[in-house]
Amino acid sequence: MNTLLADAEYHFGNRASGAFGWFDTSGTVDPLLFTQAAVSGSASGDPRGSGYIANFSYWPWQNMQLSAQYTGYTRFNGGSTNYDAAGRNASGNNTVYLVARFIF
Repeated sequence: MNTLLADAEYHFGNRASGAFGWFDTSGTVDPLLFTQAAVSGSASGDPRGSGYIANFSYWPWQNMQLSAQYTGYTRFNGGSTNYDAAGRNASGNNTVYLVARFIF
């Protein structure tokens, strides 16, 4: 398995930042290792995946960070549509994270 990650971040003053990243995972097709199963499986035994991550962070004060992150998949376990042979699409794995961090 090989993964390539690239991202860019921009800070708006010293209280907010936005970031956008892209990822691509590749590997050798192996139907015995990447078996067919609903949700987490691969219909073709292919481990490839790709997508993007968008993040916005805000620091209301020095030691606290509030963030919202969205991860979107364009390909998951080798396919963009019906990747698990159970009708699930890669975009069905998209996620939103809301994070509050106290930093010290």
